[in-house]
Amino acid sequence: NSLDKSQRKLLINEVKKYNANEMFYRNFPLEVSKPIYSSDGKFAVIGFSRGNNGGEIVLYKLVGEKWEVETGLIRWAH
Repeated sequence: NSLDKSQRKLLINEVKKYNANEMFYRNFPLEVSKPIYSSDGKFAVIGFSRGNNGGEIVLYKLVGEKWEVETGLIRWAH
């Protein structure tokens, strides 16, 4: 190990600060499932995977001609 204790601590703190910043692509889905529709066609469930940032399964409701988020069903983090 070529880093002394203070250099290592500084490097770890810099990495933590970088990881704590909000990044545009941090929540960008890497995979999106095909929607699963209810039998009446008024609801749909879609899964989103964000790689190492976890993912979620979301319930959408058809309001008029527009799909709106009804609720998040499940979220997970890695």
